[in-house]
Amino acid sequence: VAVVDIVYMVGEYQANRPGIVVGQTLPNDPKIIQEYGRKIFIYKNVLESFDTNEKILDRLIDKSLHKYSGVKGRVNSTISHEISHSLGPKETINGIKIDDALGYWSSILEELKAELLSILNMKYILKIKLYTEEEFKQVCYSSGLSRILPINKPVIERDTYPTMDLMKFNYFLKNKGISLENGKFNIDFENILENCYSFVSEVLDIQYAGDREKAEKFVRCWSYWSNEAEYCVKTIKECGMRLYKIVNQNLAEEILNSESILEH
Repeated sequence: VAVVDIVYMVGEYQANRPGIVVGQTLPNDPKIIQEYGRKIFIYKNVLESFDTNEKILDRLIDKSLHKYSGVKGRVNSTISHEISHSLGPKETINGIKIDDALGYWSSILEELKAELLSILNMKYILKIKLYTEEEFKQVCYSSGLSRILPINKPVIERDTYPTMDLMKFNYFLKNKGISLENGKFNIDFENILENCYSFVSEVLDIQYAGDREKAEKFVRCWSYWSNEAEYCVKTIKECGMRLYKIVNQNLAEEILNSESILEH
């Protein structure tokens, strides 16, 4: 795992991605992975461009959680998310690639699996004392609340990440991992771990079974649009959330403006 400042990411490569890239796990070919393993890159300067909107924080998040917002939780939760892609099945119990078996629904479930494990794995991280209790709560806050607040209603057949986030939002609310009281969200740190365990168990069962019909039914079951989701969208719009991101790429600017580059 490498946490790095990416030098430059623009143009056609970035334009073809489904949103701004905060990390990558490569390669994707199972045969190469089996022989050589994988490498995970986390782009720290991209994550640092996700500034905290103080208005949203004050309007939507319980004051007791404000101390857990910030760059560190986003970086650590992204590392845990990317590592979690390497966990779990790559083939069904019948030896069929999960992507082939589940089709479009495979990507939603895979991202959901990684997100849920990014929180659930914190139990082990805490046990071996790699993170402090505060760092654990920073990850829970990032993966379990701040990143999943709906900013618009997703189209399930098109929007992989927003659909996955909405599923988490609905499941956590229903099972008391997060709560909404007096217009502000809070986290039950014990409940959210239990939520992740039960939810990811269902995801893994579907992946192992390779049941495309069950996968679609599961996604649609948890991606409903609720009053709480509508409240989030309305409030975030009122706070003037900036939907675009400006990524600091200092090294690229330095290289591009250097004399040796200009001479050529």
